[in-house]
Amino acid sequence: MTCWNAELAYGISTYCAQGRVNAATGEHFNSVIDLFLSSQQLANPMMLVHEDLSLGSDHHPVSLSCVLPPPPSPPAHPRRLWNLSRLTEPDCLYVGLFRDRIQPFRECLTTYASPTNTIAPDMDETSWFWQCLVLD
Repeated sequence: MTCWNAELAYGISTYCAQGRVNAATGEHFNSVIDLFLSSQQLANPMMLVHEDLSLGSDHHPVSLSCVLPPPPSPPAHPRRLWNLSRLTEPDCLYVGLFRDRIQPFRECLTTYASPTNTIAPDMDETSWFWQCLVLD
């Protein structure tokens, strides 16, 4: 656990009671009561006690800034990527693969489109069928 006040602003008070004076020393009561704590290290941390922005309060605003690490790179996509320019090749594997896989889906659509069909198609199931066909 890191107390960033001790690292970046050691001894700078965040509370200064202007109306209260220590009888023994004659000094105003000062204290560090606003703390920044973290369990992780911060990149380029900067802390500032704004002593000129008290707005009539005994508390001074405090800010802590740091540089955030870049987000992690996205994972490699698990689906098969299709190189569409290869479709023009005479012995293209994609064409044969698609032709084999499209047949059950085509039969499903033909059944739904049949004039004798009385069952409404389940669009979620049809969409899922298509996704599995194209992405697997």
